[in-house]
Order: sequence, then C-alpha cells, then structure tokens
Amino acid sequence: MSVIHTGIYPELDASVQQILLMRLKRIQDPDEIEVKLETHQIYQCPPFNALSYAWGDPNEPQMIILNGIRHAVTRNLYSALKHLRPQLQDQLMWIDALGINQQDVEEREHQVDLMKRIYSQAQQVTVWLGEQSDNSDLAFDLLHMLAWQDDPVNWLFDHFMSCQLEDQLLAIAKLFMRPYWKRLWIVQEIAMGAKVRIHCGCRSASLQLFDSFDAAMGQTPKALPDYGRIFGAS
Repeated sequence: MSVIHTGIYPELDASVQQILLMRLKRIQDPDEIEVKLETHQIYQCPPFNALSYAWGDPNEPQMIILNGIRHAVTRNLYSALKHLRPQLQDQLMWIDALGINQQDVEEREHQVDLMKRIYSQAQQVTVWLGEQSDNSDLAFDLLHMLAWQDDPVNWLFDHFMSCQLEDQLLAIAKLFMRPYWKRLWIVQEIAMGAKVRIHCGCRSASLQLFDSFDAAMGQTPKALPDYGRIFGAS
C-alpha cells in the first residue's frame, strides 16, 4: 500500500526496526509546547522515557508544534506534555499518538508490534493519570508518608482508627478510579518498564510506593472496618 508521508512524518524502515522518538523541548514559551521527531533504530536509541496514558476525549483537541507544524492532540496528552516538559534541557520521549503515523495502517501495525520492546527498553515508563482533582494531592501525601514508616501496616491501622486517614484513603480510591486504569495496555506498559513513575498534576511517586501501599492495605482489611466502604468493595 502506498502512503503519502507529510512533512511531519518520515517514512520508517521496518527492516531495521526504526521508531520515532519525540524531543520535548524545554520550556521557552509557557503557552506553547514544541516537539520534534527523531528517527532511531530501536536497539541504538539514546536514553528515553516512554509515556503511558489514556488518550482522552478526541473532541477537545489542543494544539502543539510538531516538527514546526501546528498539530492537534487530545486535551489529556496536552496536559501531560505541559506538566512533563523540562525546564532546563530537552527530553526524549516515546509517545504512541505522536510516534506512530496513525494514517499509515501498515506502519501503525508494525509499530504496535514493537511496543513491548519500546517499553522494556525505555529508561523510565512515565505514567500520566491526569490533572490534580478529587484531593489527589492528599493521596500522594499518604504514599510518601507511608514510605518513611518502619511498620507501615500498624501505622495505617493506628492513624485510620483515630480517623486521621479517611480523606487520604478516599483520595487514593478515586485515583484508582481514573480512566487510565481501565486501559487494556496497562499491564504490558507498566510490567515491561525497568523503572515506573506515576504522575498526577504536579505530584509524582514511584510505582514501588503504590505497590507498598497496596501490600500494606492487603494485610489490614479485617483491622480496618471501613476499608470496603472507602474502596468500593462489596
């Protein structure tokens, strides 16, 4: 199938497994996001981060500058780029919506086949949950506080029973209700990452902190009588 490639997307050589990385430009204009595409062979890539996110509503597009051309992206991706772009130096990323020519079916299928390799090779998988809302800052406060505890299970129990953590636990429950966690690709993207960091608005935490919280809560469901109510369990 013959496909006309625009000035934005170069034609990739599938025989040498080329991919497109995005150079997210450092902040110069706070209201303008600039991204440049770079072609690399997958086994000879410089260090890069792979973005894991939910595309969001396509009916609310926002504009970025992609290879010098105005290009529409979803509001959620725009929000991610705005929060994640560096202040001091450019950052290389792989982002499916930008790194895959969505109009070229054959190339798209080949790139999808490479996604497992892309996420496993990334120096970090960056998870974007969306903007701050529903007291998400409280959720991240709790995760970071828990990381400093020698006995997180008893610490959770003591603070919950004294009614000090209900707002934080409810905030974490709502964090896990976000559309991101309903995506089919989550397991592959997170499981393949050598390092995973989860972002929400201006806050972030490692995947290990989320795992530690889950492990601590898993050891205390009987001790926390409101655990099921807060997390929507039956």
